[in-house]
Amino acid sequence: MRGAGRLAIAIAGLTAGTHAMAQEAPQNQGFGDIVVTAQRRQENLQNVPIQVAAFSEQKITDAGIKSTREFVNLVPNVSFDESFTYLNSFVVVRGVTQINNADSPVAVIVDGVPQNSQKQLRMNLFDIQRIEVLKGPQGGLYGRNAIGGAMNIITKDPSDHMEGALDASYGRGDAIDVTGSLSTPIGDDAGLRVAGSYKTDNGRIRNTYSNKNVDFIDHDWELRGKFKASLSDNLKIDLRASYRDFRAGAIYDSRVPSGLARGRTCASS
Repeated sequence: MRGAGRLAIAIAGLTAGTHAMAQEAPQNQGFGDIVVTAQRRQENLQNVPIQVAAFSEQKITDAGIKSTREFVNLVPNVSFDESFTYLNSFVVVRGVTQINNADSPVAVIVDGVPQNSQKQLRMNLFDIQRIEVLKGPQGGLYGRNAIGGAMNIITKDPSDHMEGALDASYGRGDAIDVTGSLSTPIGDDAGLRVAGSYKTDNGRIRNTYSNKNVDFIDHDWELRGKFKASLSDNLKIDLRASYRDFRAGAIYDSRVPSGLARGRTCASS
C-alpha cells in the first residue's frame, strides 16, 4: 500500500492581550500538578470537570510510549485495533465503536489540527509534550466526530536554548526506528523546533503462497516543524507544519485480486 503524503498547517495570528493572559499556566502549582488544555485553556487537571487521562512528558518517557497504541492501552474503557492495510485503525470508547471507512467516534487533535483520516490515529509519537484523552461527548469543544471523546496530542514547543535529541532502535525483522529533534532560539522572542522520524521493517507475518512477508514497511517517515514568535504583547505568531509519507503492506491479511486460489496475492487493498 502506498500512502500519499499529507500536509497539515496550523497558523495563529493576532492574539488579544487578555486572551494571552488566560493561556498562562495556573500559579502556585504544587509538586506533581499536571496542567492540561482539555478545555482549550491551560488548567490544573484536578480543576477540570471532565474525565481526562493525561500523560505528561515524563510519564510518556517512563512508559516508553512511542505510538498511539501504547498510550491507548493504558486508558481504561478505550480499545484500539488494527486491520486490513498499514495504519488502518479502529478505536472504541465506552462501547462507541467504529466501522471501516467511516468517521471515528473520537476526535484526534494534534497541536489544534484535526486528524480526520482513519489512518491518522495510528501515528508514531515523538517529541511529545503531553497527551490528553477526554471521555464522553466533546462536540462543544472539538466539533464533529467527538461523540465518544477526544484525544489531544501536544508536541513540544521551541525552547529558549539550543537542544536536540536522537533515539534509534533495531529489532526483529530488521526493524529500524529512528527519531530526532532539534530546537533553537531565534533572537530573544522567537524559536524554531524541527522533529522527524523514520521507520522501516521487513515484517514478520509470512505468506506461504507468495513466500513474502505481508506486513512489511518499505518506509514510513515524518517531518514536523514549529515556529513561534512574540512580536509584542498583543501580537504572536505560531506556525506549525507536518508531512508524512509511507509505503507498506497489510497488517494481518492479504487479498487475491484474481479471486483464484492460484492467483498472486497483494499485500494491500
